[in-house]
Amino acid sequence: MKLSAALFASAAAAAGVNGSTPSIVESLLSSIPSNVVKGPFNPFPTQFINSYKAPIQAILERNAYVARNGSELLLSGTRWTAAGANVYWLGLDENVQPAAGQPFYAPYNASYPTKGRITEIMNTLQVLGGRTIRSQTLGVSVGNPLSVMPKLGEVNEQAFDTIDWAVYQARQHGIRVFAPLVSREW
Repeated sequence: MKLSAALFASAAAAAGVNGSTPSIVESLLSSIPSNVVKGPFNPFPTQFINSYKAPIQAILERNAYVARNGSELLLSGTRWTAAGANVYWLGLDENVQPAAGQPFYAPYNASYPTKGRITEIMNTLQVLGGRTIRSQTLGVSVGNPLSVMPKLGEVNEQAFDTIDWAVYQARQHGIRVFAPLVSREW
């Protein structure tokens, strides 16, 4: 457990300085045997040490920003391309009628998506290799009682529950979110 905490802390600290995750992870893991207190399990087998590479890499990339260098997008110093899905209903849904007693606005057939449905689409997108998700109802949410802004100057705090969950799940799955703030369709 202490080894895991040390690995993650060292990797995170190094990522903030350099930004090139693959080389940070490689150099960190290659230096472990000399940095760990001698004991009955030292030296660590290469297979054991290498088993930390993917989890550390995933955590560092999940928390890193996508940056632009000229005409290229970079994630942790590596070329990154946006590929994913348009899932407009992450903030406000009009496809599913909720269970009795849940918020529902019949004129627009509007309801909040369930946390399970949001998590399921993030899992699906991740399994398919998606890196991004676009959802206009995360940013454009006006005009009905379930919207973030039902009326000008009025904010519906309950609408943020599913939006917050969607952003949280996207981060957990390493997916970047595009949330348009204006839309011609709405």
